Formats: sequence, C-alpha cells, structure tokens
Amino acid sequence: PGLQYDDLSIGTKLKIGSENRGWPLAIVGILSLPSGSDERTSGAVDPTVLLIFAHNLPRNLQFSGTGNLTSHSTNGGPRVAQLQFAVDLGWCARETTCFYAEAAPFVSTAQDSNGTTIDGGITLRIAPRAQLDGRVGTTIVNGDRSVFATIGYSFRLDPRHK
Repeated sequence: PGLQYDDLSIGTKLKIGSENRGWPLAIVGILSLPSGSDERTSGAVDPTVLLIFAHNLPRNLQFSGTGNLTSHSTNGGPRVAQLQFAVDLGWCARETTCFYAEAAPFVSTAQDSNGTTIDGGITLRIAPRAQLDGRVGTTIVNGDRSVFATIGYSFRLDPRHK
C-alpha cells in the first residue's frame, strides 16, 4: 500500500574505550521522534540505548556487535521493551568506503513479536568528520517478512578526529 516511512531518529555516540585497544567500546543513545507514516509511527518519543564493540581483523575486515534495549510505544497502546543483539562483518574497500553484512535477532515483551533482521549496507565518508550511511534488508517476525531501506547522515563533533 504505497511508500511507508518510519519515525525519524537522532542520537549520539560516546566512546568508552580507545580505538587503540583490541576491543574498543562505545555507548549510543537514540530518540525516535513520532514523524513516520500513519502505519509505521509509534506515536511517541522512543528511547534506545546501545552498547557497541568492534575488533579489527586482517585484510581490512572488522567484526563488531551491538546489544540494545528499546522502549517502544505502540501508538496508543502500552509500551513494550525490545532487546536486540547484532553481529556484523564489515570490509573497507578504501579508507572512505566500507560495506557490511548484519544479522540481528530480537526478543520483545510484545506477544508473538520475536524475530530477526538481516541487512547489508555501505558507509561513505564525505568529509573528514561526516559520512553517509545506507542499508537494505529484511525483518522476519513469526514468518511475516518486510523489506526496508534506510539512509543516514552522521557527523563527529570531536575536532581531534581527522
């Protein structure tokens, strides 16, 4: 039934471990704002907290993962909690262009809403502290499948990052 879009999300990431360590860590806070199409909006501001780890491998490969907890509103219904884990394998073709594949199972307090998201994407650095992100994938919940595509823009406030 036509193009549908999710709520807009904004967030910030804080490193809590040095990139020089074998397994650097970061924490991310995200707020989704009720701006999506009628069929897709949650109807309220929804917070998410993520913990991210990463590890560089040979041949420009990177293994990473996340664990996140989200409090979803349900457009007038009670809030539900969703816990999701993801593992990613990325490869950087150049310093400015990377690709990744991700698998992310999730469990939810909402009845019959456990599932998996599988996607792939690209990150393209367009300036020393700015990048574009894109991904396409599918989410499967109880045998029902939906397809999605996202685009994003991120920038770093840290002037020491070049």
